[in-house]
Amino acid sequence: MSIKEIQQKTVNVQHKVLQVPTQEYLQKVKEYPEPYSQEALQCFASDYLKSIEDNGIIGMVRYDKEDKNIIIDAAVRYPEDMS
Repeated sequence: MSIKEIQQKTVNVQHKVLQVPTQEYLQKVKEYPEPYSQEALQCFASDYLKSIEDNGIIGMVRYDKEDKNIIIDAAVRYPEDMS
C-alpha cells in the first residue's frame, strides 16, 4: 500500500442541535431534489453557521421530524489551530 500519513490534526467536535420549522427548512433547501439528503442538511447547517459567524466545519448531520419542526443534529468540527 502506498498511502503515507503526512499529518494528523486534533479537532474539537461539537453537536449543534437546531429546531427549525419544517416549512422554513423546506423553503431553504428547495433546490435539492431530496430535501432530507445529507447534502441538503449539510448545506442548511453550513448556511446557519455562516449566519452566526461561526467558522466550524460541518460533518455528518442527522434529523428527526417532530410535529411542525425538524430537529437537525449537526456535528461541527473545530481544528485546534482555528480561531
